Amino acid sequence: MEISKFIVWYLYLFILGVIGFSVTNVIFKNWRDKGYGLAKFLGLLITAIPLWFLSSLKLVQFNQTSSFVFLIIFFVIALIILGRSKVKITKYMIYEEIVFFALMFIWGLIRATSPQIEGTEKMMNLAFMNSVDRSSFFPPLDPWFSGGTVNYYYIGHYLFVFLGKISGITPNFAYNLALITIIAHTFISLNSIFLQFFKKLKGWQAIG
Repeated sequence: MEISKFIVWYLYLFILGVIGFSVTNVIFKNWRDKGYGLAKFLGLLITAIPLWFLSSLKLVQFNQTSSFVFLIIFFVIALIILGRSKVKITKYMIYEEIVFFALMFIWGLIRATSPQIEGTEKMMNLAFMNSVDRSSFFPPLDPWFSGGTVNYYYIGHYLFVFLGKISGITPNFAYNLALITIIAHTFISLNSIFLQFFKKLKGWQAIG
């Protein structure tokens, strides 16, 4: 896995985290981390789903340009919201960002030892991602049924293809980056929830 693609992927995830944080900072304002552990995936949903919806209605084409435009729009809105809310960065947010990067890096190294996309459903997943990547409108063509369209559970594939579009990373790399992103984000999301669940404990005890 090329380190430059890893860095670019992470930086765009950070931007999506800022977008998501503009929402979690309001909804989870009493949490220790202000819901920051949930922000990256929420930011991805906030940014990518409107484009998917408009592309499904054949109103806006899905491509790198439209994906980047939606990212810029929601990023600017997020900055305005965060600026008005006078947000404060907590030590838990910094901790989660460091852990997220560290987990992505560690699992990236592990995945790099065996990056082949083969076995179980990996080939099907990549086929779906390639189909989504080549689609201007949705639903995408079904790679297993000529002339048909995918009519089931491709939204997860779409989300990471969207991230690949804005970062300029093709599906063959985006697939492996998606795997390590899911692992890292699952960890910090649960961390965010458990910090609140054990809010009566000291910070380091809750983290443990």
